[in-house]
Amino acid sequence: MIVIGLTGSIATGKSTVVGWLREMGIQVYDADADVHHMFQHNQDVIEAVRQLWPECVGAEGVDRSCLRQKALNSPQTVKQLEAITHPIVRQLNQEFIEERKAAGDEIVFMDIPLLFETGLDYKHDATLVVACSAENQRARALQRGIDPALLDQLLGRQLAMSLKILRADFVLNTDGTLAQTRKKLLDVLHQIELKYGISILRG
Repeated sequence: MIVIGLTGSIATGKSTVVGWLREMGIQVYDADADVHHMFQHNQDVIEAVRQLWPECVGAEGVDRSCLRQKALNSPQTVKQLEAITHPIVRQLNQEFIEERKAAGDEIVFMDIPLLFETGLDYKHDATLVVACSAENQRARALQRGIDPALLDQLLGRQLAMSLKILRADFVLNTDGTLAQTRKKLLDVLHQIELKYGISILRG
């Protein structure tokens, strides 16, 4: 089974691409969803966060917006959070791969926002970066209502898009229309089929 690490950045169109992959019947692991779930249901994680930032824990678990603000203002907070969440995410990541391998899947995509930043790109057979121009990214993010200062802080924590593109095995540019982007996705999937000798697309 081929394991593809999928990443991008805020407002580059990765969520749209993930939706299309799932429509095609391709299994996609969602690291962010696992983090969200553990912040609500994993009592060990909730208690670890409570010990460090009690104001960020409520009746429904960890308040992610509260943690996000703290992380943006403190690199140390980011490291502390990663020490809590990353070991669990890596375990869930591996469990997903084993489950899909047992199910007979030829390929899976692992949607990991900080794929390169956390060094997880080396755990996959190949990487796919969803990218767009900085101008389009900023316009899309602001159109969503994201505060410009917050956007700059978020981007400052991530590897520059130009470096992600250099490190990626495959790149999907989303600067065009949705129809053009979907066509590019199909082209990338065909490239993966040819490179690994597998069949992803049927018909």
